[in-house]
Amino acid sequence: MASGAVRPIFHQVPLPGYRPLHRPSPLAAVWSIRLPLKIQIFMWQWIRGWIPSGVEVRKCNGPGSGLCPLCDVPEDSNHIFFSCVSAQFVWSCFREVVGGSWCHTNFPDLFAELQNSPLPSRHIRWLEIGAIAWTLWTICNKLVIQRSLRRATDAIFKLSGYLQLWRPLSRPQDRDAISAFIADLRSMAVRLSPPPPPPPPEPH
Repeated sequence: MASGAVRPIFHQVPLPGYRPLHRPSPLAAVWSIRLPLKIQIFMWQWIRGWIPSGVEVRKCNGPGSGLCPLCDVPEDSNHIFFSCVSAQFVWSCFREVVGGSWCHTNFPDLFAELQNSPLPSRHIRWLEIGAIAWTLWTICNKLVIQRSLRRATDAIFKLSGYLQLWRPLSRPQDRDAISAFIADLRSMAVRLSPPPPPPPPEPH
Protein backbone atom coordinates (compact mmCIF):
# COMPACT_ATOMS: atom_id res chain seq x y z
CA MET A 1 0.00 0.00 0.00
CA ALA A 2 1.35 3.44 -0.87
CA SER A 3 2.22 5.78 1.99
CA GLY A 4 -0.25 8.33 0.64
CA ALA A 5 -3.08 5.87 1.25
CA VAL A 6 -1.99 5.24 4.84
CA ARG A 7 -1.68 8.88 5.89
CA PRO A 8 -5.40 9.78 5.95
CA ILE A 9 -6.23 6.67 8.00
CA PHE A 10 -3.37 7.38 10.42
CA HIS A 11 -4.63 10.89 11.10
CA GLN A 12 -8.07 9.54 12.02
CA VAL A 13 -6.68 7.44 14.90
CA PRO A 14 -6.68 9.43 18.19
CA LEU A 15 -3.47 9.10 20.17
CA PRO A 16 -3.54 8.35 23.93
CA GLY A 17 -4.33 11.51 25.86
CA TYR A 18 -5.54 13.27 22.70
CA ARG A 19 -7.88 16.22 23.25
CA PRO A 20 -9.61 17.99 20.33
CA LEU A 21 -8.55 21.58 19.77
CA HIS A 22 -12.13 22.70 19.11
CA ARG A 23 -15.05 21.92 21.37
CA PRO A 24 -18.27 20.76 19.73
CA SER A 25 -20.76 23.52 19.06
CA PRO A 26 -23.43 23.82 21.79
CA LEU A 27 -25.98 23.43 19.00
CA ALA A 28 -24.71 19.87 18.50
CA ALA A 29 -26.68 19.06 21.67
CA VAL A 30 -29.65 18.53 19.38
CA TRP A 31 -28.23 15.10 18.49
CA SER A 32 -28.24 14.02 22.14
CA ILE A 33 -31.93 14.77 22.70
CA ARG A 34 -33.93 11.59 23.20
CA LEU A 35 -36.29 12.16 20.28
CA PRO A 36 -36.94 10.18 17.08
CA LEU A 37 -34.21 10.67 14.48
CA LYS A 38 -36.72 12.34 12.15
CA ILE A 39 -37.36 15.03 14.78
CA GLN A 40 -33.64 15.51 15.44
CA ILE A 41 -33.05 16.05 11.71
CA PHE A 42 -35.98 18.47 11.58
CA MET A 43 -34.60 20.44 14.52
CA TRP A 44 -31.18 20.63 12.88
CA GLN A 45 -32.79 21.95 9.70
CA TRP A 46 -34.70 24.52 11.76
CA ILE A 47 -31.53 25.64 13.53
CA ARG A 48 -29.64 25.92 10.25
CA GLY A 49 -32.43 27.85 8.53
CA TRP A 50 -33.29 25.08 6.07
CA ILE A 51 -37.02 24.86 6.77
CA PRO A 52 -39.15 25.15 3.58
CA SER A 53 -41.33 27.99 4.84
CA GLY A 54 -43.92 29.63 2.64
CA VAL A 55 -41.47 32.39 1.74
CA GLU A 56 -38.77 29.92 0.70
CA VAL A 57 -41.19 27.81 -1.33
CA ARG A 58 -42.40 30.95 -3.09
CA LYS A 59 -38.80 31.90 -3.95
CA CYS A 60 -38.50 28.57 -5.76
CA ASN A 61 -41.73 29.23 -7.68
CA GLY A 62 -43.52 26.62 -5.62
CA PRO A 63 -47.25 26.60 -4.85
CA GLY A 64 -48.82 29.06 -2.46
CA SER A 65 -48.69 32.79 -1.85
CA GLY A 66 -45.89 32.71 0.72
CA LEU A 67 -48.26 34.25 3.28
CA CYS A 68 -49.34 32.80 6.62
CA PRO A 69 -52.96 31.57 6.34
CA LEU A 70 -53.75 32.91 9.83
CA CYS A 71 -51.88 36.23 9.87
CA ASP A 72 -51.71 37.13 6.16
CA VAL A 73 -48.06 38.19 6.45
CA PRO A 74 -44.93 36.63 4.87
CA GLU A 75 -44.45 33.18 6.35
CA ASP A 76 -40.74 32.79 7.07
CA SER A 77 -39.23 30.44 9.63
CA ASN A 78 -39.31 33.00 12.43
CA HIS A 79 -42.97 33.64 11.80
CA ILE A 80 -43.87 29.94 11.91
CA PHE A 81 -42.07 29.25 15.17
CA PHE A 82 -42.33 32.57 17.02
CA SER A 83 -44.53 35.34 15.58
CA CYS A 84 -47.64 33.55 14.30
CA VAL A 85 -50.63 33.77 16.62
CA SER A 86 -50.61 29.97 16.97
CA ALA A 87 -46.93 30.03 17.98
CA GLN A 88 -47.48 32.85 20.47
CA PHE A 89 -50.30 30.90 22.07
CA VAL A 90 -48.20 27.75 22.44
CA TRP A 91 -45.22 29.67 23.86
CA SER A 92 -47.47 31.49 26.33
CA CYS A 93 -48.75 28.12 27.61
CA PHE A 94 -45.19 26.80 27.82
CA ARG A 95 -44.14 29.93 29.71
CA GLU A 96 -46.96 29.55 32.21
CA VAL A 97 -46.07 25.93 32.94
CA VAL A 98 -42.25 26.14 33.22
CA GLY A 99 -41.65 29.81 34.11
CA GLY A 100 -39.01 32.01 32.51
CA SER A 101 -39.57 34.48 29.68
CA TRP A 102 -39.57 32.22 26.56
CA CYS A 103 -40.80 35.17 24.54
CA HIS A 104 -38.53 35.47 21.51
CA THR A 105 -38.70 36.26 17.81
CA ASN A 106 -35.78 34.13 16.58
CA PHE A 107 -33.84 30.98 17.43
CA PRO A 108 -30.59 32.64 18.66
CA ASP A 109 -32.49 34.44 21.43
CA LEU A 110 -34.37 31.25 22.30
CA PHE A 111 -31.08 29.34 22.39
CA ALA A 112 -29.56 31.93 24.74
CA GLU A 113 -32.37 31.41 27.26
CA LEU A 114 -32.13 27.66 26.80
CA GLN A 115 -28.42 27.72 27.60
CA ASN A 116 -29.08 29.83 30.69
CA SER A 117 -31.61 27.37 32.07
CA PRO A 118 -30.46 25.18 35.00
CA LEU A 119 -28.22 22.37 33.81
CA PRO A 120 -30.29 19.53 35.38
CA SER A 121 -33.37 20.60 33.42
CA ARG A 122 -31.65 21.72 30.21
CA HIS A 123 -32.01 18.36 28.45
CA ILE A 124 -35.74 18.31 29.26
CA ARG A 125 -36.12 21.86 27.91
CA TRP A 126 -34.42 20.81 24.67
CA LEU A 127 -36.86 17.91 24.37
CA GLU A 128 -39.88 20.11 25.10
CA ILE A 129 -38.76 22.74 22.59
CA GLY A 130 -38.24 20.05 19.98
CA ALA A 131 -41.82 18.88 20.55
CA ILE A 132 -43.09 22.48 20.37
CA ALA A 133 -41.26 23.10 17.10
CA TRP A 134 -42.63 19.89 15.54
CA THR A 135 -46.14 20.77 16.74
CA LEU A 136 -45.97 24.23 15.19
CA TRP A 137 -44.59 22.80 11.95
CA THR A 138 -47.38 20.23 11.63
CA ILE A 139 -49.95 22.95 12.36
CA CYS A 140 -48.37 25.11 9.66
CA ASN A 141 -48.62 22.30 7.10
CA LYS A 142 -52.22 21.59 8.08
CA LEU A 143 -53.13 25.24 7.70
CA VAL A 144 -51.83 25.22 4.13
CA ILE A 145 -54.52 22.64 3.31
CA GLN A 146 -57.40 23.62 5.60
CA ARG A 147 -56.75 27.39 5.79
CA SER A 148 -58.05 27.57 9.35
CA LEU A 149 -57.34 26.35 12.89
CA ARG A 150 -60.35 24.78 14.56
CA ARG A 151 -59.41 25.57 18.17
CA ALA A 152 -56.27 27.08 19.65
CA THR A 153 -56.19 24.43 22.37
CA ASP A 154 -55.85 21.71 19.71
CA ALA A 155 -52.19 22.72 19.48
CA ILE A 156 -51.70 22.01 23.20
CA PHE A 157 -53.38 18.63 22.97
CA LYS A 158 -51.22 17.83 19.94
CA LEU A 159 -48.06 18.89 21.82
CA SER A 160 -48.91 16.77 24.85
CA GLY A 161 -49.67 13.84 22.55
CA TYR A 162 -46.22 14.01 20.94
CA LEU A 163 -44.55 14.21 24.34
CA GLN A 164 -46.55 11.22 25.57
CA LEU A 165 -45.54 9.26 22.46
CA TRP A 166 -41.84 10.12 22.81
CA ARG A 167 -41.59 9.89 26.61
CA PRO A 168 -40.38 6.23 26.54
CA LEU A 169 -37.32 7.39 24.54
CA SER A 170 -36.28 9.87 27.23
CA ARG A 171 -33.78 9.28 29.99
CA PRO A 172 -35.31 7.41 32.94
CA GLN A 173 -34.47 10.26 35.32
CA ASP A 174 -36.40 12.71 33.13
CA ARG A 175 -39.64 10.78 32.73
CA ASP A 176 -41.40 11.97 35.88
CA ALA A 177 -40.72 15.61 34.97
CA ILE A 178 -42.00 15.02 31.43
CA SER A 179 -45.14 13.33 32.76
CA ALA A 180 -45.76 16.29 35.09
CA PHE A 181 -45.29 18.70 32.16
CA ILE A 182 -47.78 16.73 30.04
CA ALA A 183 -50.32 16.73 32.88
CA ASP A 184 -49.97 20.51 33.33
CA LEU A 185 -50.40 21.07 29.59
CA ARG A 186 -53.52 18.96 29.39
CA SER A 187 -55.01 20.60 32.46
CA MET A 188 -54.41 24.01 30.89
CA ALA A 189 -55.90 22.92 27.56
CA VAL A 190 -59.05 21.65 29.29
CA ARG A 191 -59.33 24.88 31.26
CA LEU A 192 -58.97 27.03 28.14
CA SER A 193 -61.21 24.94 25.88
CA PRO A 194 -64.69 26.27 25.18
CA PRO A 195 -67.51 24.48 27.00
CA PRO A 196 -69.15 21.67 25.07
CA PRO A 197 -72.39 22.49 23.29
CA PRO A 198 -75.59 21.67 25.12
CA PRO A 199 -77.19 18.35 24.25
CA PRO A 200 -79.94 18.45 21.65
CA PRO A 201 -83.47 18.61 23.02
CA GLU A 202 -85.17 15.31 23.51
CA PRO A 203 -87.95 14.55 21.03
CA HIS A 204 -91.45 14.77 22.49
